[in-house]
Amino acid sequence: MDVRRPVLTGRLDVVVVADFRVGDTGAEASVALVEALSQAGLTTGVVQWFGSAEAEPARIHPRLDEVMQHPNARRMAAGGAATADLIIATDARLFLHRPGTPLNLDAPRRIVLCHRAFATTPGRAGAVLAHAAEALGGPVWLAPAAPPMREMLDRVLPNALVTPEDWPPILAPVTDGEPPHLRPTIPALGWHCGPTGRPVPETDPGPRGILPDHHDIALKLFGLPDHLRADFGGHLGPLEIWPPRPGLQGEFFRGIDMLAASGEPTEDPFPEEVMAALARGVIPILPPAFRACFRDAAAYADATTMARTALDLFAAPRRMEHHRAAAGRMIATELSAGAMVARVTDAIGPAFRAPLVSRAALRPEVGILSLSTNGIGMGHLTRQMAIARRMDRHVRTTFLGLSYAVGVPAQFGYVAEFEQFHAGIGLDDRFWNLTMAERIEAALAFYRPRVIVIDANEPFQALETVRSRHGGLGFVWVRRAMWGAGRDRLALDWAGLFDLIVEPGDYAAAYDTGPTVATRGLVRQVGPVLLADPSEALSRKDAAAEVGIEPDTLNVLLMPGAMNNFDSVAFWQDAVRELSCWPRTRVVLAEWAISDRKLDLPPSVLVRRGFPFSRWFRAFDFCLTAGGYNSFNEVLANGLPAIFVPNENPLMDRQDLRARFAERNGLGLSLSVREPYRLGEALARMRDPEVRAVFLRRMAGLPAPTGGAEAAEIIQHLAEGGLAHRPDAWA
Repeated sequence: MDVRRPVLTGRLDVVVVADFRVGDTGAEASVALVEALSQAGLTTGVVQWFGSAEAEPARIHPRLDEVMQHPNARRMAAGGAATADLIIATDARLFLHRPGTPLNLDAPRRIVLCHRAFATTPGRAGAVLAHAAEALGGPVWLAPAAPPMREMLDRVLPNALVTPEDWPPILAPVTDGEPPHLRPTIPALGWHCGPTGRPVPETDPGPRGILPDHHDIALKLFGLPDHLRADFGGHLGPLEIWPPRPGLQGEFFRGIDMLAASGEPTEDPFPEEVMAALARGVIPILPPAFRACFRDAAAYADATTMARTALDLFAAPRRMEHHRAAAGRMIATELSAGAMVARVTDAIGPAFRAPLVSRAALRPEVGILSLSTNGIGMGHLTRQMAIARRMDRHVRTTFLGLSYAVGVPAQFGYVAEFEQFHAGIGLDDRFWNLTMAERIEAALAFYRPRVIVIDANEPFQALETVRSRHGGLGFVWVRRAMWGAGRDRLALDWAGLFDLIVEPGDYAAAYDTGPTVATRGLVRQVGPVLLADPSEALSRKDAAAEVGIEPDTLNVLLMPGAMNNFDSVAFWQDAVRELSCWPRTRVVLAEWAISDRKLDLPPSVLVRRGFPFSRWFRAFDFCLTAGGYNSFNEVLANGLPAIFVPNENPLMDRQDLRARFAERNGLGLSLSVREPYRLGEALARMRDPEVRAVFLRRMAGLPAPTGGAEAAEIIQHLAEGGLAHRPDAWA
């Protein structure tokens, strides 16, 4: 018996387990289900489950947060403890793989909705059923969406528990326009690649295989892929091709009378594009096999009869109204929120007025192990801290770092441990990876995190070893961009190791020429990730007092960075010498916690250590700074005029491109250490208040640095959600 298992302290009517990520074909219906149950008076727990359905990486449906504001909706972590009258998993595909984290719930009945095909053989279907039972804590009932799905279940799972009634999805009302009116001349027949704009594979014949080539039929195609456009080059009738933008969906449906669709009801009995048409009064024309799903709510034809069916429908207004009326009845009695609530209440009885459920029970403490690799700087570690401090209070982050500054998180109240990197002590990397894997294993055993997050340019072999042993553990790579051209290309091959890759935003992203640019479609991009928000900066008076300078003098900040791998000491000495000659000017050097190199400073120059130094930026009129990720984005986000002096070591990120971006966009000046002869000119320009005012106006127009909060939300969803066990792991 696991003595750490939380005590079951709360009661819920229903728990909904779903993948609410954008891009999953059932996300909209899952959100609608939670909304319907909550509004019907049922206390509803909500668990995000990261299954194997197609979805964008950890981008949760935007309407879920709004729905969760209802007092009957309760967000839960996968390990949350409660009793419930019913558990509903909204998609059998969530359980294609063994669960990494079974739910900690006590419920007399568990239902898995079967809205889409999840297996074609008895062996595979049986595995899904077993995985669902393990995840949900006991035997499950399968609820088919329609008769074709029931026939499939009878074939592949003849001994499974199957609900006697069908459980079709909810069709939420639409608010983007009135139903279409009959066209005065010829029918408009539409084809839609799907409300989420999902692409048609190149192996799919697409709409040409079902749409008629007829001079009396206008075709309107929503989201037609480029590789299929040539098929319609000589179309006889009017033709419109619409881009797959969700915002155009209402206008598209208002312009068509009928929607042609293909597919098999055993694969997807209620395709989203067909449901979208029904909701807007558009008549679907479907393959005859769908008759058992839609009955009189649709018309039926194959490729050979599509043209005649469309023309006959258009010529018979009463027949079209008959189909629309049948669709309205079907929506009201089978596809509405009320119909779904009726099915749920029949399964569990009248709504139970549950007492207030302890949040600690539903969302117990979850752990994250944060790994960072910094050798000569603090960028990776700083981003990790920026994300950690924006997590909810019940999320516990532990740091295991390779940076000599790993003690800094302890100043913020985090537990932090240090491990030496092999390059720093000349250790064989193979031996180091073996020992590092054991070091991580020890941390996992002691801290029991749900997710490992690494911020590094290139992960290391020890992580692959750990991944193979822990298939139910979430793995996240925070991967800063702006790599050098041709640099670390092999590092991109590590992407398959991770459940999620987060790319912190960079104000200079438009100038990125590195290898990560081509992979942006595979990662979750967020805004700039900064440790402190600009709103946390002190006023000029308070910041000057803390630094020890006067607020009414010209104050200049020098931030050379660590300088450990790039010989720029002479340049910074020249800058100190020049600025020290200016009257009524105070110079402050921000000293890095892990810098090995020191400048020879006159007594008038103050040296300060502070973290984060951005809290004091308002005390200064301008700065000279290296162009690392944190310094560059902090300076711009806080509106501090700057001369950017990039670290041009070829092993570093492209700080020179950041500096060039700032200068060309009127956000600051750029100066290379190889151009000391330009130093005096640059300082003279920055001394001019009017020049600084121009930079300030430009920086004020930059977007807010929201990446820390965005990344924290994403990773917390992964930590709290149920995670399917990776099939390539053996434990």
